Amino acid sequence: MATGTYIKSIEVDQLWHGGRHVRLDFQLGVNVLSGMNGMGKSTVISHIAKGLQMLNRGERLSDYGISISVFPEGATSLKYNFLKSFDSPLMSVSQLESISDPDVKTFLDWKLYKLKTKNPLTANRRWLEFCDLIDRLFRDTGKLIDRENDSLSFFQGDGILPCYRLSAGEKNLLIILLTVLLENEEPCVLLLDEPEICLHIDWQQHLLEHIQFLNPNAQIILSTHSPAIVMDGWLDTVTEITDTYI
Repeated sequence: MATGTYIKSIEVDQLWHGGRHVRLDFQLGVNVLSGMNGMGKSTVISHIAKGLQMLNRGERLSDYGISISVFPEGATSLKYNFLKSFDSPLMSVSQLESISDPDVKTFLDWKLYKLKTKNPLTANRRWLEFCDLIDRLFRDTGKLIDRENDSLSFFQGDGILPCYRLSAGEKNLLIILLTVLLENEEPCVLLLDEPEICLHIDWQQHLLEHIQFLNPNAQIILSTHSPAIVMDGWLDTVTEITDTYI
């Protein structure tokens, strides 16, 4: 893993109102949080994202009841991405007004729209490797990604399928892997809240492998209910959320 800025640990004074004090230590590679519903996995991920946002803004984390230790010590900013897998209709007027494409109708569509307009995809030096990976993952449905332009469209049969018309699981997987591709192999913290939602078990089982292939310098911190996420050699990365209570 390349030299960069990573999270060493986090402490949260109250995980929720009247809730527990928690502390977690992280390794540079993969970190998986597991536990029963309502025990605080997603809340911890959200607190990490909030803490990193405040750190990058130069705000005092103690005002929010958070303490984050980073490597190297004294670093004042940290590149990160925070992805949630839940989908819903777009309700924000500002979001709808800023999008010219009428096919963008849900939150996952909006995230795809932002990703594909953020950077020229075909200019990315690993674009063709990314396309090879997506083609392998989507081959059972006969979809092939259009490699020649930045539209993020797919050939299927005799037609062209825009990314917004993919299934929810296909959109979710595409968002995760496209986000990682656009990290350009730079050190980065990738926060994933239940990434297994809508994903076939085979996709779940190889998700961490695909992420590390696209960015071996990412520190991955995720919450999950799925044994499939960790069944392919990641069991030693799992922390039970109740073990973090102080």
